[in-house]
Amino acid sequence: MKTKIPLYHPQLGKYLISYRKELKKDSRLKIGIILLIPGLLFLSILVFMFLAGGGITDNDKPLLILWVVILGAKLSIGGVLVGLALITPRGNQELYEGGLVFTQGNQPKIIPFDQIITVWQKQIDMSFYSQKPSLGVTKLYGKRLYQYRIETKDQGMVISEIQEIGNYTVEMLKQRELPRLRAIYKQGNDIQLGKLTLNQYGIKYKKKKLPWSKLRSIGINRYYQLIIKSKKNLIFIPWLTIEAEKIPNFPVLWQILMELQIQMGFRLYSN
Repeated sequence: MKTKIPLYHPQLGKYLISYRKELKKDSRLKIGIILLIPGLLFLSILVFMFLAGGGITDNDKPLLILWVVILGAKLSIGGVLVGLALITPRGNQELYEGGLVFTQGNQPKIIPFDQIITVWQKQIDMSFYSQKPSLGVTKLYGKRLYQYRIETKDQGMVISEIQEIGNYTVEMLKQRELPRLRAIYKQGNDIQLGKLTLNQYGIKYKKKKLPWSKLRSIGINRYYQLIIKSKKNLIFIPWLTIEAEKIPNFPVLWQILMELQIQMGFRLYSN
């Protein structure tokens, strides 16, 4: 029996969207069944051929061993995937104007947006599509899909791959963090995001420092890596390459860089 979702939450306000993780939508179950059914079918055919043939000759043994290994691997992988899908807890992810509700079993976890301190954004897929304008050459565009790991002040953590939930959470984080970080920057202090630091001098990563005047470009490649290039190096040699998913609150950092690019004269791009 499905639980009715309230259209208004007393703590989080107006209901926006929800997502229920159902067994039939689990890709592991689908892949596991795809591996299991043909594997069992071929195994049945193999057993039938063996019984009908009255035995195995020495010439048949190498081929039989190969088939057994292949079928065994398929059945094992398929069984593991189906098993993981079956034991994975099902639950709801609900988005309200003021926060999130994640439910596993009968245990709802209420997460107001003001309790979220870090969002880790990991790229899990990138789909491409083309668009042909009325005039000009057809262009190829990429759309990124993310996994969002959301950490709270009480050291709790939830994970979502629902883009609407992740995007809304990121926007709420930006609204809160950007004014604070702008003020820190204007006061001449450091903006610290993991091992990456921004200040009025430039960019610092661990012990490496790059002044704004020497910065050529900052970009994101298709593998979701942050590429920073210096004017001192050849254009194809980056000053720093770092996985964007390892930078806490990376969307906030990207917004700050968008605001600084014209003032500091560097190029900002995303592939």
